[in-house]
Amino acid sequence: SEIRTTPTHPGDSVGGSSYTPSDPIDPDQTITQTANTNVTVTYYVRINNESNTAETFSVTGTDGEAGKWMVEYKDITGTDITSLITSTGWTPYIPGQYQPISYEDITVLVIPLGGPSGPDGGDAYSVTITSTSTTDLGKSDQVRASTQVNISDQPDLSISNDNSVFSGTGIYEYPTPGADQIKEQSIVQGQTITYYIKLTNDGNRDDKYTIDGPSSDADWTIAYYEE
Repeated sequence: SEIRTTPTHPGDSVGGSSYTPSDPIDPDQTITQTANTNVTVTYYVRINNESNTAETFSVTGTDGEAGKWMVEYKDITGTDITSLITSTGWTPYIPGQYQPISYEDITVLVIPLGGPSGPDGGDAYSVTITSTSTTDLGKSDQVRASTQVNISDQPDLSISNDNSVFSGTGIYEYPTPGADQIKEQSIVQGQTITYYIKLTNDGNRDDKYTIDGPSSDADWTIAYYEE
């Protein structure tokens, strides 16, 4: 067999006749795409029968990683074949190379999942698809689909008068805060009033932030405390 992959359409696929699954996959047998968290990336894989007789092939592929990466496989009709490809193998019967159609197409869907256990920005996940002849187990070919998570750096400041209900969560406005990011209180001269500020990392990787604000002047005393 010969197997190809593409991010666009099977007719434009890449991957040559390199039947060496035990060796590192050649660069021209790898497609790389980037994606935001919770966004589906699609790869198109074509399994060609390059022998001169019809054969049944066993197609296997990398499974997803719980809480981090979802991987799904579908045949040309849209039927989900994930459970087969990630276990015993999906077994299409493909006519020989001199027939009008001597290939089968599948799609591979990869999703970097969000949430606390999801991948960080910059993390990548490789899915390897292997096609093996069921009549000659020494005849195989592989391709690889590599997906990298786009990096997102985003601080989120919210404000509260009572350290209970915070306003401005998930609103990113700079340099002028919007109405949902403003709190007001009234006091008499000489009293102290407190505002609570929460800083959340809404990006998808660890980060360090610089926090600044106005200082005291002749009319107002301003102090900042870390909780």
